[in-house]
Amino acid sequence: MLAGKRASCNHSDTQAMTISQRHHYIPRFLIDNFADSDNKVWVYNKEKRMILKSKQSSKSIFFEMGRNNFDVNGETVDNIELLYSEIDNLLSKYLDKVLSTHSMTGRELTMIILLVTLTKWRIPASDEKFR
Repeated sequence: MLAGKRASCNHSDTQAMTISQRHHYIPRFLIDNFADSDNKVWVYNKEKRMILKSKQSSKSIFFEMGRNNFDVNGETVDNIELLYSEIDNLLSKYLDKVLSTHSMTGRELTMIILLVTLTKWRIPASDEKFR
């Protein structure tokens, strides 16, 4: 829940708060839809032009440590990551429904378009557009 304890930048017990670090630019729920029965996927390393030797879990790929953490008045916050988590939770339900029914309503189509659009802006290749 975005409006929860950690969403505020003004709290006195910052040290007790856990700020997320493993920030996926491709949502884990999306990766998991490509996983085999062992919940892992084969990964192609584009730079080395090769498939990795072993399959990977969604937790271990397509992320950067602290990617969405920001300093606000001397305090590290992960509000953007919390927002992504909320959105991913919502969008995963729409994707699950579309995949299980093989059909979609106008609302579900809108949510899938939102998923694609947000994913485009989350990937590192889009970073330059924000500088």
